[in-house]
Amino acid sequence: MTLGYTPDWVPRVARTRSDTYNGNDEPLTSTEWIAFVEAAVAHYQPLGVTHYGLWNEANLGGFWEEAAGSQSWIDKILVPGAAAVKRVCPTCKVLGPELAHVGEYQNFMRPVLMQAGDVYDIITHHSYNGWAQLGLQIWDGDSFLNAIETRRFSFTRPALKELLDEFNITVPVWITETGLKAAPAGDVNQENRQAQYVELVMDAQLARPWWTNTFFYEIMDCGVDAPTCDIDGFGIARPTRDLQAGSRSFADYRQKPAYTAIKTYITAHPEIVVRAPPAQCADGMDNDADGRVDSADRGCADGTDTNESDDPPRRRLVARTGGALVVDGALGDWNPGEFTTLPAADWRGVVAQSGAGDQVVSIAARHMGAVLYLAVRVTDDTHVNTETDDGLWRADSVQLAFDVARNGGAAYDTTNDHEINLGLVNGVGRAFRFIGPAAATNAWTVAATRAGNDTLYELSLPAAVLSPATLAVGGVVGFSFLVNDNDGQVTADLTGREGWTQFTDGIGVSKRPEDFGELELSAETVTTLDAGVVMPDAAVVMVDAAVSTPDAAVRPDAAVVVGDAGAPPPDAGTTGRDAGSVTPGTDAGVGEETPDALCNCRSTGEDPLALGAALLVMGLLLGRRRDKKHGHHSYMG
Repeated sequence: MTLGYTPDWVPRVARTRSDTYNGNDEPLTSTEWIAFVEAAVAHYQPLGVTHYGLWNEANLGGFWEEAAGSQSWIDKILVPGAAAVKRVCPTCKVLGPELAHVGEYQNFMRPVLMQAGDVYDIITHHSYNGWAQLGLQIWDGDSFLNAIETRRFSFTRPALKELLDEFNITVPVWITETGLKAAPAGDVNQENRQAQYVELVMDAQLARPWWTNTFFYEIMDCGVDAPTCDIDGFGIARPTRDLQAGSRSFADYRQKPAYTAIKTYITAHPEIVVRAPPAQCADGMDNDADGRVDSADRGCADGTDTNESDDPPRRRLVARTGGALVVDGALGDWNPGEFTTLPAADWRGVVAQSGAGDQVVSIAARHMGAVLYLAVRVTDDTHVNTETDDGLWRADSVQLAFDVARNGGAAYDTTNDHEINLGLVNGVGRAFRFIGPAAATNAWTVAATRAGNDTLYELSLPAAVLSPATLAVGGVVGFSFLVNDNDGQVTADLTGREGWTQFTDGIGVSKRPEDFGELELSAETVTTLDAGVVMPDAAVVMVDAAVSTPDAAVRPDAAVVVGDAGAPPPDAGTTGRDAGSVTPGTDAGVGEETPDALCNCRSTGEDPLALGAALLVMGLLLGRRRDKKHGHHSYMG
């Protein structure tokens, strides 16, 4: 990755300038540059970027103004930039000086090597010089090998290798720009010359151990939609249709002879590939076939991770099929063997007793005929909830979350993510949709009861509630849930919620489906109920003394609620309060968010794209601008 150029907003040295481009201007200080380099390395190194070039072709006025000279570039860009890279990532590589082999390039390079040559882990250089095999005559100028190895005459400019030997620089050399422009487009002779050029370059590299990598400029031509592009023809592939007509596919490119020549050469000379294949988490591929690539995959710790598969596997709740159920909050028609009890370590919150909350949470799942059934048992000596629907999360309650498309993400989306909150409020079971697609209905059935120290929640969710889920046998959806705990005490945020027991991350601290576990709709049938186990009797409902509802002590069938029990329509949850406002381990800074601010986001769009072997590193150049005078490209930082 090449970092470079002066943004418009950075203070610059005051001087008269003949151009209107600010990117080549000398900054007043190195302050902003250092901060930029540190931020870039901190961001991209975890994604697998380990090599950083500092600036591009600083010996050309189009990229570093001539009035600034090499000394200011050394002092303000090279030395502080190299230190910034190593400060953030000591094992990362610093590359440069990335000069163009034009003019008296040695006048810029000598001070660089003399004063700061030791900061480079790899020397990079650009050469588009020609070959005698393609008709270059000695009086025409330096050949490619004159440029990089041995000067043409004693009185002509020194070759790159001669300068490196002069200052005892022995690190590897990369030629990071070279190529031949094949123009006009489609000219067979010119395209064959381009193919011969790349073969000559690769032959030369293979014969020189000190030169270990080559970057050909460039991967594709400007194409049919850019007839005035002055660098059209350098590409080894050519678009065959206008990009403005829509996105291009692989079929919309013609592979030029140089493309084939490079592939053929690597096959015949595998030793030229000096780098091992990239790790799975930096190869741009979906290695574990879960629909996610590289850093977007939960299994990738960073770009050096060699296994994209989830490690450890996602926590999974299995819903078996069969067995009639009545949603009454009694749980008497559930097999005790269906319940999974969450360990004490799953507690998160601001209050802990012996390292965990004082609740014990179990969950069971079953599915029949495109309907999902869930049962949650919470053992807690105190039950408190007098909240309205959108505030159920502040008190003892359950939050269920589904990512039915299993597409993850760092925040809820409105196409396939759902969160439904459950509560037992003044003896009545309540449900509230916090988030969900507009197409989703609230045609659930919910029941909740309390018996002794147990609060029992039961819920049926037809497929329409979890749209676009089909809830078919064999399906898997992203899933998590948590149980909030409120013991009736005043907490720092005045909500009373002390914490929660969770199935996985992704609900409590931030709304992050990427961290969910999974719910499997298994074809396995439910086993015969164990008659020896007596489930809590829902006929007698014990209501927490803190709830002062007149008739709460006697509750017939009021806990069974069909539909949403007055809950707002599906999108009304967007005005509800966030159930994820407690920061584990502290009560400082506890606040409430609306769903628009639920995301504790990480970037997902910056994966490195490895194309082929190290011989060909052809990146996407953001903001590439054309320099008509020299015909070189730039990298906009």
